[in-house]
Formats: sequence, structure tokens, C-alpha cells
Amino acid sequence: MGGTETAIQRLFDGLREHDVKSVVYCPRLDNESVEDPLVANGHEVQRFRAFVPVLGMSRERKQQLVSVGGNLMSFDLISSLWREDDMSIIHSHTLGRIGGTRAKRCSKTHVPFVVTIHGGVLDLPEKIKQTFNAPVVGGWEWGKLFGLLFRSHRLLADADAIITCNPREAALWQEKFPSKTRRGATAWSADG
Repeated sequence: MGGTETAIQRLFDGLREHDVKSVVYCPRLDNESVEDPLVANGHEVQRFRAFVPVLGMSRERKQQLVSVGGNLMSFDLISSLWREDDMSIIHSHTLGRIGGTRAKRCSKTHVPFVVTIHGGVLDLPEKIKQTFNAPVVGGWEWGKLFGLLFRSHRLLADADAIITCNPREAALWQEKFPSKTRRGATAWSADG
């Protein structure tokens, strides 16, 4: 189990101690035979089909993007979230189109939206930031239309709260959105 999965499991375990039921929505795995630690701990997991919306890209490259949380798309997630009628908050651990799908669901129903940044977004070396913004090589990214529809470029700006895993990232978000902090939304660091 990776760092994000461990963080989610600990979060769910802690919320359960306060009688809060959590449901995780995540992409289906290629290897469904592996035991899911969240399910093993009694948490509900809803899996959806996800894909890389790029035409002409090799299957191997798409698998690489999926394995590192590339900017995925899911029609199943859209319908699943809209059928869910008993939500008091949506907490996303992903950015891009998948995070944008969750944010759009919140904006239409006035459910608070929280994002956790496990790595860095603002606190990254410039060279790495440039690779994130580089155009897709080896294909045509038709999923940009859905990125616009779900406002994935505004995901963090539209969030009600941002949780980070390092104090420097939290400080940079507070600098970027000082007026938002005064309205009650805050960037918290889970590490400080």
C-alpha cells in the first residue's frame, strides 16, 4: 500500500471512531485479485472505470500515466457521484479531471470540497513544473474538453480547503489565496 492509500486508510479509521461513514471512489485496478486494504478494514470502496483520454498514445505509455495518477477521465465516476445523495463533504486526493469531476459535483449541490495535496504543486522545482505543463507527446488529448467542463484548472482555487503534506506547500497556498483564508478556507499541513 502506497503513501496516499495509507493516508486515506488512517483518515477513514479516524473518522469511523467519530461515527462518520466514508466511501472511497477510485479507479479499478488491472489486478483486482490483490486484496484491498481499505475493504479489509471494513471501509466501502466504489471502483470506477478510468482511462487516459488521448488518441494515438501507446498502451504502455497510457499504463505509465495511470500508474502515476496521470490526468485520468471517467464517465462512471460522473454518474456514480450524481447518484450519491447522502454526502456532507467530498475530499479529493487527486487533481486533474478526476478531481474536477468531484469539485463540479460539490459546486452543483453546495457540498464542501476539500483537496489533499500529497506531493507538491507550488513547492516544486521549475523544471518539474514545466514537464507537468508540457503538451502530450505521441497523441491527441481529446480529454481537454472535459478538463474545461470540470474546471480542473481551477480545482485548487475553487476548493473550500486545501490540506498539504508539508509546511512549505501550505505556506505557499496561504500566500496565493490570502483573501480565501480570511473567508474561512485554509491550507493546512498534515506535517506541521
